[in-house]
Amino acid sequence: MNAREYLAILHIAERLKDTPRHCTTSKRRIESVAEHSWRVSLMAYLLKHEFKDVDMDKVISMCLIHDLGECFTGDIPVFFKTEEDRDTEHSLLDSWVNTLPPELSADMKALYKEMNDQETKESKIYKALDKLEAVIQHNESPIDTWLENEYELNKKYAYDTVAFSDWLTDLRREILEDTLEKIEKEGRTLLRTERLLLRHWNEGDAGDLYIYASDPDLGPIAGWPTHKSLEESRDVIKNVLNGKEAYAICLKKDGRAIGAIELKLKGHTDMTDRDDECEMGYWVGKPFWGQGIVPEAVREMLRHAFEDCGMQKVWIGYYEGNTKSKRVQEKCGFKYQWTSKDVDVPLMHEKRTGHVSLMTREDWLALCK
Repeated sequence: MNAREYLAILHIAERLKDTPRHCTTSKRRIESVAEHSWRVSLMAYLLKHEFKDVDMDKVISMCLIHDLGECFTGDIPVFFKTEEDRDTEHSLLDSWVNTLPPELSADMKALYKEMNDQETKESKIYKALDKLEAVIQHNESPIDTWLENEYELNKKYAYDTVAFSDWLTDLRREILEDTLEKIEKEGRTLLRTERLLLRHWNEGDAGDLYIYASDPDLGPIAGWPTHKSLEESRDVIKNVLNGKEAYAICLKKDGRAIGAIELKLKGHTDMTDRDDECEMGYWVGKPFWGQGIVPEAVREMLRHAFEDCGMQKVWIGYYEGNTKSKRVQEKCGFKYQWTSKDVDVPLMHEKRTGHVSLMTREDWLALCK
């Protein structure tokens, strides 16, 4: 193999850096096939001393080349991939391998045959690690990026593949513990509408929060100051948007935060001191005004408040001049209660006129009919 042939191979492999997989990283970036292949290879390297009877260098080689066919077809999630898709990928990969320098081509063909036959311990370890890495990555990704079928898939996937090894079976059980803990911690508070996901905030949302909260047309009219820095947005996530019922409003298509909505419970609102009543607050970034996003989020939060949280009343308010918020409340069925003058707006160090409305459980049930 000469230098030009060597570079040509690398140029093909580079495609995997730009080939997206279905899953995201912990910070919501779509992972690439190259990143998946790298970590599967690292997983194999780390097991050298756990499988001393295995040629782990061969396993690492298998892990490094196992997804090269996706240079030509892209990645298709396992639950969507058909036999025709697999045949196409294998055919294109075989055609490319046949063009490689003879010794290298022979080595890769032998590895691929062993990987496909699944008879050696090396090939079985490679296959198990390939599948386990996908489940691990899902456990690391925000749960609102999961598809509905992945809740069950992540609990059951790859158990048959690891059955040959006690060590890998133990690893699969530990991964399952992480999955169950994640679903318990994050999944129960994930709310969905036709277009939206409502989920808890995390520090990875700071950049998106700053984009919208730094707009002077957004915060001040709602009673809070414009964000001046990314660090300020990060602090707000830690110390303000951290309530039990505080959610980021996200579009389903990418899961990124575009607004906020919250049920402020007893002790965090001055509108009520009852356990079965709360105050709702919300905002959405200016690029998303006029699209019906806030009413859609408000209606789901009302359902959540009355059905899931057992609330009897949901209070809501807006400051004089915030006509957009007023229209949302009227559209969603809140009933006006009173107006107060000289209301303290502590974050803005001023006083304003405030208007208060209410939705009772009975009112909500009537709207649902």
